[in-house]
Amino acid sequence: MIARPSLLWAVALATAANAFVNNAPRVPFSTKLYPIPAINDALSAPIKDLSYGEESRKYRRTVYTHDDWVKHRSSDRIFRYTFAIVSSGIYKNIGAEISTVTAIAAFTVLWNAMAGTYTDFSGVVHDGLLKGTVAPILNLPLSPFSLLSTSLGLLLVFRTNTGYQRWDEARKNWGMNINHTRDLVRMGTAWYDDEGVSLERRKEDLNALALATWAFVRAMKRHLSPVSEDEEDFKKEITEKLPKGQAEAIIKAAHRPNRALFDLSCAIENLPMHWL
Repeated sequence: MIARPSLLWAVALATAANAFVNNAPRVPFSTKLYPIPAINDALSAPIKDLSYGEESRKYRRTVYTHDDWVKHRSSDRIFRYTFAIVSSGIYKNIGAEISTVTAIAAFTVLWNAMAGTYTDFSGVVHDGLLKGTVAPILNLPLSPFSLLSTSLGLLLVFRTNTGYQRWDEARKNWGMNINHTRDLVRMGTAWYDDEGVSLERRKEDLNALALATWAFVRAMKRHLSPVSEDEEDFKKEITEKLPKGQAEAIIKAAHRPNRALFDLSCAIENLPMHWL
């Protein structure tokens, strides 16, 4: 009976969540936070063209297997990665930034070559076409870069570590969610009181518990996914597997995971438990 408080806690939490699932008003999200109209228009504008990184994100939600690690540790990976630079997802994702920096650097070199002097491949120094005119040479002092390089490096390291920590924490929380829902189904099956209950009734009750558990996890997945990526599949799967009334209640709920959690608590409450 050690796991009994966990089941009671889940029922209490789900029942309390229902208090605001049906009655919670939908608060419209507003981006009117700045007094400058141009900024408000930019924030309110719909996203029409997704970048390569956002478009390919749904194809990169895989788990590294043993074969993947063997391939990653292979001695010829340097050649494979070298030839894959052009087709690299990272390269495509930051292509605009790289092109902008490259264009600014090329313009600066050409301008300084025309406004000052330049050295050819033979080592001979030549005067630029605009040398001696009002055209200035573009340059910056090195002191700010020398002073800020250490801080910038630490900032990049901290941001990278924070990003990995957030990803790892989300992965652990999702795994914990799966484990807890699996425990609910296991405890419901083990503690089901068969006395005076037919096999058909037992099958219906446990099937309702399993479907409610699945609906909660599925609603949580939809809650964390973009609308364009998972909304239609979510509605189709919920409508096919759940009863019509339950499916419509989840789809129309202001917070779908909480509504599914309430259905899960109802399914647990309807089970004949011998210890209750």
